[in-house]
Amino acid sequence: MRFADWFYAVGSFPLVAVAQISPEVGLLREPVDVFLRGTPSPLSGVVGVLLLCVFPAAFVSLAVLFRRSRPHLLLALALVLLLLFGNVLPAAFALYSYAVHFDDRRLLSGWFALTALAMYVGFGVGPRSYVFSAGFFLVAPTTFGLWVGTRRQLIGRLRERAERLEREKHLMAEHAITAERTRIAREMHDVVAHRVSLMVLHAGGLEVSAEDPRTVEAAGLIRTTGRAALAELRSILGVLREESGAAAPTAPQPELSDLDRLLGEWREAGMAVDRVDPAPLGELPPTVQRTAYRVVQEGLTNAAKHARAPA
Repeated sequence: MRFADWFYAVGSFPLVAVAQISPEVGLLREPVDVFLRGTPSPLSGVVGVLLLCVFPAAFVSLAVLFRRSRPHLLLALALVLLLLFGNVLPAAFALYSYAVHFDDRRLLSGWFALTALAMYVGFGVGPRSYVFSAGFFLVAPTTFGLWVGTRRQLIGRLRERAERLEREKHLMAEHAITAERTRIAREMHDVVAHRVSLMVLHAGGLEVSAEDPRTVEAAGLIRTTGRAALAELRSILGVLREESGAAAPTAPQPELSDLDRLLGEWREAGMAVDRVDPAPLGELPPTVQRTAYRVVQEGLTNAAKHARAPA
């Protein structure tokens, strides 16, 4: 239960208890008037206050507390108090609460008709006074409750629509990103992978057909390097083709332990490469190891392209 339920339940107790004192209308107005005008003993006075004010107010407070889960309990209790004691406050609040929280207009119309009939029987006033009382205590709360309930439903639908549009917008953005990544991967596969594959095939043919040992060694190195490049390219293309939220690639990523293999490849290509570790590296995070490997790889590539010197 929410704080508002307890607030209304506690607040309704004194209002209903005060409204029960000395009723001037209702089917029990004459017996109550006789009881109040007599000279009862203190014990009978306490019993009268309990029966007339405290118990009805407590029952109404309890019904108000459960008005969302058992709305008909509050309506029925309010109907009884209106008919017997002429206490119209519980009926006004019950109609308002039902109109706000429930959209069954048939049941609301039925309870409204019963409440209006109970007011007519219990009040016993003329048509003009009855119309004024019913309009103020029954029609106004019910109409206001219908307006509040309709407004809440409208706000809820608008909120749901906004959330749905936001989700659709997010999905459209994800689809656009996935399509662009797929297009890039396809173009890279069609252009780069095709060229590298041809290079590997020609290097393999040269390695088989060449007679010069140095040419065979160079062709083998080109073929091995090209195949490694194709493997890395396939890994990159796999990442580009992954949809949003997919699992991370399971292919092994380069680490610092692979530096010796990388340096060996460049030594075979004719570059004089020396490795110097000033201190033990220890256990580093995988991201740091991959970044360091890529830095060394890029440095060797730049040295081969531009420096033409040992690394």
